[in-house]
Amino acid sequence: GSEGEQKWGGVIRVKKPDNTYDYYNFQSSFVSQKPAGVVAPEKMNVLFVGLDNPVAISVPGVSNNNVKASISAGSLTPNSKAGAGHFIANVTSSTPNVSVNVTATIDNKQTPMGKFDFRVKSVPNPTPTMGGKAEGGNINKNLLLASSLIPIMKDFYFELYWQITEFKMSIAGKGIEYTEFSGKGNQLDDAMKAAIQRARAGAKVYFEYIKARQINTKDNSSRLLSPMTFVLQ
Repeated sequence: GSEGEQKWGGVIRVKKPDNTYDYYNFQSSFVSQKPAGVVAPEKMNVLFVGLDNPVAISVPGVSNNNVKASISAGSLTPNSKAGAGHFIANVTSSTPNVSVNVTATIDNKQTPMGKFDFRVKSVPNPTPTMGGKAEGGNINKNLLLASSLIPIMKDFYFELYWQITEFKMSIAGKGIEYTEFSGKGNQLDDAMKAAIQRARAGAKVYFEYIKARQINTKDNSSRLLSPMTFVLQ
């Protein structure tokens, strides 16, 4: 009926051959606590929209097979690859928070084990790169000609991949008039390469309006990435 140390005891009565009894007194104790579930994201302390967020859910003293959980927005499904007690949380909307409700089967009854609130965030934008350079700057002309736009994730805990869907390139400087190009995908087309070939050292090449989408996730939104400016060497 209460938390903390609980003392208990009793008497063991043993009958002897002469029909009399020996009595053995004993005392013991145990510690009681309220039922409590444990919900822990396995990557970070937030859930990301559109991703398969691995979550560990358990109730101390209760078999994982007797633990059930639900989420207030999105879905929460068992992670068969990780085994019992592991789930995949999918959040489909950019709500600020979601709640995970945990129940456990104890003495054939469904017992609430608590509600756990988590923050929800959108996946941050990737950083576009050309020739391994993420923020522009000086670049060898031949390296730029051989490069393609590749988005990378910096300091992110999930293995997440993106594809460039479109971009604009412009070029200006000695040996070439200011020219703009539109591209699909992440490759320089022949006209872009020809313009870079004609440009002299010191000319500037701008990559802007770079758009990208996530690969193999439930988030199909298009992201506008940061621009880059290169100076030909």
